[in-house]
This record gives sequence, C-alpha cells and structure tokens, in this order.
Amino acid sequence: MLDIQILENSWYFKQITLEPSEILFDEWDIDNNIYIVKSWEISVEKQLTWEENNIKILASLKQWKIFWEWALNDSDPKQVRIKANTKTELLSIDAQKGIEKLLTEKPTEWLSLLKHIIYLWNKRVLKSNAQITSTYEINNSILHLEKIDNRSIFWLIDTFKNITNVDYVIYLEKNTVLDWYYNLKYDTRYKWKLLDSTLEIQNEENIESVIKSENVQLSDYNLLEKLHVWNYNIWYFIIWKKTEFEENDKKIIISIGSSLSWVMRQKRLLDEERDKNYMNN
Repeated sequence: MLDIQILENSWYFKQITLEPSEILFDEWDIDNNIYIVKSWEISVEKQLTWEENNIKILASLKQWKIFWEWALNDSDPKQVRIKANTKTELLSIDAQKGIEKLLTEKPTEWLSLLKHIIYLWNKRVLKSNAQITSTYEINNSILHLEKIDNRSIFWLIDTFKNITNVDYVIYLEKNTVLDWYYNLKYDTRYKWKLLDSTLEIQNEENIESVIKSENVQLSDYNLLEKLHVWNYNIWYFIIWKKTEFEENDKKIIISIGSSLSWVMRQKRLLDEERDKNYMNN
C-alpha cells in the first residue's frame, strides 16, 4: 500500500496549489512530472473541435489519485488538459531526475510508489477491457438485427441493461409533433411492453420529478443518459442501480449509448418515411 505521508513529507516531491478552474497543463504542453492529487479534485479534459466550449471531460481524479505516471517513459506533448475543479493541492516529482534521486537515496519509498503505479496500470487495463468488451457486445447485437422496429429497440435496451449490469432502464423518446413532450416508451421491468404515456418536460433538470409523477419509483442512484446523433437529441435513458455508479460505469454507458443512438435514429427515419408514404397514398 502506498504511504502518501512519506511522499508528502519528502523533499523529493514539490507541493503545488491550484485555484478553481486553474489549468495545470494544456494540450500540446511539455510536462515531465508525475502528479498525486493531495486534496480535492481535478478534471481531465479534451477539446474536440476548435470551438473553445466544445470540451469533453474524460475523467475526474480525486484525493490520492496518481496521474501522468507514463512520463516515466514518455516525454511527448500532452494530449489532454488538466484543470482544477476546486482549490486543489498536488504533489509532483520530475519523472526523470526526481525519480532517479528517489530510487538511489530512498529505494523503499520508490518501490512503494512503483508498486502503486503498476497497480493503477493494471486497473486501467481492466477498465479499458471492460469498455471494449461492452462496446463489442452491443455492436454485435446491432449487426444481428433482422429489422429495426419497436421490438428490436426494446431487445437492444434489455441487452444494454444486461451488459451494464444495472437493475432497470426507462426509455423516453421525443414527441415528433409537440415540443417539450416526450413519450415514455419502455421500462425494462415490463418486458416487451410498449408504454404509452406522454410527459411534458421543459427542462432536463425536472425529468426525474416528471417520471416520479407517473408513479415510477426511482432510487438515489439514478443516471440520466442523453442519447443523440450529432446535435439531434431525442432520446433519454434513466438508468437505475442499487449502488452508486463508478466512473467506468458511466464511460461504458456513454460508449454503448452512442451505438444505440444510431439505431434509434434509423428507426425514426424509417417511421418518418412510412408516415410520408401513408399520407401520399
């Protein structure tokens, strides 16, 4: 187990304080330090386009998390931005000169740090493998669809529930005619049953209260996942679990949700084409 206090009191590690929203380093910066979050929280961000506000948060790192440990072998420019979410204290050590001194003069502390870094690498590999496996399973299910209709969508949502190991999923679909209205289409607790409730939802923040007004029981651990294709946001999952969602749970859900969005978008196009042909005839 890594003894943070030994590292904290060691002159090999420099202490850094960041103010809220202060950037530690940005994309393409050169920074050869290894960092440990001493208190509070930072976010790992990636700018997706040249638009300044088009930024995706890849992860949030809290107390005693180590990051940028791959500076031991890699001095390339950074591919992400590190920003403080609150006033944050960090410990840092130069991945080359600082680590070399630590290895020479304090081998026991270095061994403890190395073991912890290896543990983190292994844990991240397992999480990445879970994400890859989950995405493969849902994409494989999509490839084997014979047709795209309500039943196949419900089957995919059931598959989504099983892959993510959650208790149940509620599926909302934007009404094609009325703004601010969504159709409550499916609840995985009622297998294959098409629901037919229309809900007025003018703000994402009140989705849960609207759902509860339909006598749907929700717990403290609910996750609202927006499904979209480009800027076309018409579906929502409310996902229920008995325990708190971990960061990797959310990443898997986002990844699988992206695949499902395209199928749901295709169904919407097929429905629109069917309705158009019906009106023409």
